[in-house]
Amino acid sequence: GMGPAHAVTALLKAEKLSMAEIGLLEVNEAFAAQTLAVGKSLSWEEERVNVNGGAIALGHP
Repeated sequence: GMGPAHAVTALLKAEKLSMAEIGLLEVNEAFAAQTLAVGKSLSWEEERVNVNGGAIALGHP
Protein backbone atom coordinates (compact mmCIF):
# COMPACT_ATOMS: atom_id res chain seq x y z
CA GLY A 1 0.00 0.00 0.00
CA MET A 2 0.86 3.64 0.29
CA GLY A 3 1.79 3.46 3.99
CA PRO A 4 5.48 4.18 3.37
CA ALA A 5 4.63 7.39 1.48
CA HIS A 6 2.43 8.63 4.32
CA ALA A 7 5.03 7.69 6.95
CA VAL A 8 7.90 9.39 5.10
CA THR A 9 5.79 12.50 4.48
CA ALA A 10 4.95 12.72 8.20
CA LEU A 11 8.58 12.15 9.19
CA LEU A 12 9.88 14.82 6.81
CA LYS A 13 7.30 17.28 8.13
CA ALA A 14 8.13 16.49 11.77
CA GLU A 15 11.86 16.94 11.14
CA LYS A 16 11.37 20.00 8.88
CA LEU A 17 13.16 18.30 5.99
CA SER A 18 12.45 17.82 2.29
CA MET A 19 13.21 14.93 -0.04
CA ALA A 20 15.87 17.14 -1.66
CA GLU A 21 17.80 17.11 1.64
CA ILE A 22 17.94 13.30 1.79
CA GLY A 23 21.12 11.99 0.17
CA LEU A 24 20.37 8.32 -0.41
CA LEU A 25 17.32 6.11 0.04
CA GLU A 26 17.28 2.43 0.94
CA VAL A 27 13.93 1.01 -0.13
CA ASN A 28 12.48 -2.48 0.29
CA GLU A 29 11.16 -3.16 -3.21
CA ALA A 30 9.26 -6.36 -2.47
CA PHE A 31 6.41 -5.27 -4.75
CA ALA A 32 7.29 -3.26 -7.87
CA ALA A 33 3.91 -1.53 -8.10
CA GLN A 34 4.16 -0.29 -4.52
CA THR A 35 7.72 0.94 -5.01
CA LEU A 36 6.75 2.84 -8.16
CA ALA A 37 3.63 4.37 -6.57
CA VAL A 38 5.47 5.46 -3.41
CA GLY A 39 8.33 6.86 -5.48
CA LYS A 40 5.92 8.85 -7.62
CA SER A 41 4.11 10.14 -4.55
CA LEU A 42 7.35 11.24 -2.88
CA SER A 43 8.95 12.50 -6.12
CA TRP A 44 12.25 10.82 -5.32
CA GLU A 45 15.11 10.75 -7.80
CA GLU A 46 15.61 7.14 -8.89
CA GLU A 47 19.40 7.49 -9.07
CA ARG A 48 19.45 8.01 -5.27
CA VAL A 49 17.39 4.88 -4.49
CA ASN A 50 19.06 1.56 -3.60
CA VAL A 51 22.44 2.66 -4.97
CA ASN A 52 24.04 -0.65 -3.92
CA GLY A 53 21.33 -2.74 -5.55
CA GLY A 54 18.06 -4.10 -4.28
CA ALA A 55 17.16 -7.05 -2.10
CA ILE A 56 18.16 -9.68 -4.66
CA ALA A 57 21.52 -8.02 -5.41
CA LEU A 58 22.33 -7.78 -1.69
CA GLY A 59 21.33 -11.38 -0.98
CA HIS A 60 17.70 -11.61 0.05
CA PRO A 61 17.37 -13.84 3.12
